[in-house]
Formats: sequence, C-alpha cells, structure tokens
Amino acid sequence: MKSSYQAKTIHFKLQNFAFYFLLLALSGLLSACGLNNVRKLDSTAAVGPDRSIIIYGIRVEGKWDAPMFSVNLDEYDLQLQGITGNCFRFNRAEAMIPSTEKSTHYFAFEVHQGHFVVSPFTNADLSISTMAFKTQKGKAVYIGTFLYDKNKKLKLQRDFALVAPQLENLFPRFRNNLKDSELIEVTRARMFLCTP
Repeated sequence: MKSSYQAKTIHFKLQNFAFYFLLLALSGLLSACGLNNVRKLDSTAAVGPDRSIIIYGIRVEGKWDAPMFSVNLDEYDLQLQGITGNCFRFNRAEAMIPSTEKSTHYFAFEVHQGHFVVSPFTNADLSISTMAFKTQKGKAVYIGTFLYDKNKKLKLQRDFALVAPQLENLFPRFRNNLKDSELIEVTRARMFLCTP
C-alpha cells in the first residue's frame, strides 16, 4: 500500500516537472522573439569573411519622454516584401542611447549579406520606413545617422564623406573596407505579434 502511494506521488511530481519545464521553455522562446544572428561589434572584433558589417549613428535633438532612445534595423526579404522575423528567429540590429545625450553615437553590427530596414517596432514617427539598406559581403557599409529632431520625426542623414574619417577612427579595422550603403525603395515593413 505504501509503495503504491509513493509511486503515485513520484508520477505526479514528474508530471508537474514536465509541465513547468515545457511552460518555461515556451515562455523563454516567445518572450525573447527567438534567435538573432546579428552581432554587435566593438572596434577590435574579428568578422567572418562571408559576413557583412552595417554601421549607423543615433542622435536625439527633440524631447523624448523615455530615458532611452533606440533605433533598430530588421532584416528584410525583397521577394517576400517584409521583415524576415517571426517568434522563433528574428535578425535585428539593436542600438540604444540615453535620450538626454545630444551627441551622435555610432554602432557597428555583423550581419548576413542582404537588406535591412528601419524596424516597424521602432518607437518613433518614421519618415523613412520605405527604404532598405543593402549590405555587401565582406564589406562595412555606413547606413547614415538617425536623428530624432525637434519636430518629433526620425530622419536619416546620409553624410558619408563628412563622417568617414570619424568612422575610420572609431572602427579602424574597417578603414579600407568602408562604403556608403545603397538605398532601395521597398514596401513598408509590418510588425508581427508573438502570443503564447
């Protein structure tokens, strides 16, 4: 009688453990929006020869109520005319600065060769949401500087010749391999929703 009770107790505990483990695994996948094959780089990072580099700046001039301001770029599929992300795999470059900081901050990311767009998840009124930026295999491309202006608009300043010397100092590894990115007109990207 006692061993039957112990067996039922162990069985019940195993069922509970399996249920909570499954719940934890699912919530981890859904809350993080899965895997991201984009890697933020510092000035000394080594980059694979089959990968591309994107560099962009962020500056805040207008009043932004949150403590941080971010501009994210999402991988974009020209054939599907949308971002490639879903709840399990979502390639994106994520850059964030304090909203009170008035100087330009530059960020570099290692990405797959392809195209990137300003994320529809970016929290700003976008006047540039139908442009895709083309990356080049084995090259570093400068996308531009995203400026949140005093009219509460997110604008893109394409000033490669002006900022190239500064970028070469910040990222000396890309000095002889830095180009201005090519722009392509695309269909505006749409958000996707992850629900449990």
